[in-house]
Amino acid sequence: SLNFIFDQFKLAPNAHVHIYSSNHKKLLGAYTSHNNNSNNTLGTDLIHANEVIIEMYEPFEQMGNSMLRIGEIIHGYKDIDHVLGLKVNESGACNMDVICNDGLPWTNEIKSVVRIVSGGSLCTGTLVNNTAQDGTPYVLTAEHCVEPESPGDYNSFTFYFNHQSSTCNGNNGYYGHSKTGSQLKASRNLSYSDFALLEMNTAPNASWDPYYAGWSRSTSSPTISVGIHHPGGEPKKINYDNDAAYSCSWYSGNHHWCLTWDDGGTAGGSSGSPLFNNSKRIVGHLSGGT
Repeated sequence: SLNFIFDQFKLAPNAHVHIYSSNHKKLLGAYTSHNNNSNNTLGTDLIHANEVIIEMYEPFEQMGNSMLRIGEIIHGYKDIDHVLGLKVNESGACNMDVICNDGLPWTNEIKSVVRIVSGGSLCTGTLVNNTAQDGTPYVLTAEHCVEPESPGDYNSFTFYFNHQSSTCNGNNGYYGHSKTGSQLKASRNLSYSDFALLEMNTAPNASWDPYYAGWSRSTSSPTISVGIHHPGGEPKKINYDNDAAYSCSWYSGNHHWCLTWDDGGTAGGSSGSPLFNNSKRIVGHLSGGT
């Protein structure tokens, strides 16, 4: 696979960029002025090809008014699903698509969960509310998904909303709702709670029906209900539990909640995904596990 980070990206109105394989079977885009951001950067999703064409179109009357420069090329020399120990669409037979009937009570929370592509890796995050309830596009994920960044750093992560199958036990996710770019606002490493809080450069479009998830920082052992995640970057899945989590250590100290799923399981790419209690509030995010 190939994916790209443009370190200069700013398109004039009606200009657009497409990225496609030389055999014209794979396509990314169009990227337009709607993808512009204050950092003038853009990261793309993976395109499964070894040779691609990047094509920019400018209207004659706007010639020279756009910026486009490749800052970095990431070449995946193995299929990312193979690296994660998965086969495509086989993250585990126990994993349920969020569109299935059992996911219906969690429709709002499902809309808050996003697929994250950061250079050559995949993770999961959650669009979260804040105490001001002002719609700031904060995304909660795991610190090990963003290292070695420090608070204040900008990045070219791409956030995919509604990347899920349209049918129960389907094979394909939707890629049409994405935003690129964020700033790391705060983090703690694996020796603590392994969290990262990102602020997206621009908020998700209202037409995507995003949901800003609630959370609880109570220190009482929560009764767990679900986890929602993108194992191996796959279309969104949901896990179930009905037990109380217990305090445990991951690398050091008792900074984590531990649990055993009753139905479903996580995999590489699920890191950073939310854990919801029975009040539908986030009580943690995935650091790891078997």
